[in-house]
Amino acid sequence: MGGLPRPTLAARGPGTIGGTAREFKADVNSGEYPAAKHTVPITDEEFDAFLIAVEGQQHASDGH
Repeated sequence: MGGLPRPTLAARGPGTIGGTAREFKADVNSGEYPAAKHTVPITDEEFDAFLIAVEGQQHASDGH
């Protein structure tokens, strides 16, 4: 079973998006993000279904 990182920007509290983005960049650069605590478990089958759904939406928006 794998996992996908979940965004944590909104959970950081009030402030400007610029400050939050700087904090996020620092977390990524330091290796603090992503960590196991930032993932949501997902089976390979669920992930495959997600990719199929996303690819279908992209083709629909392209008119293909």
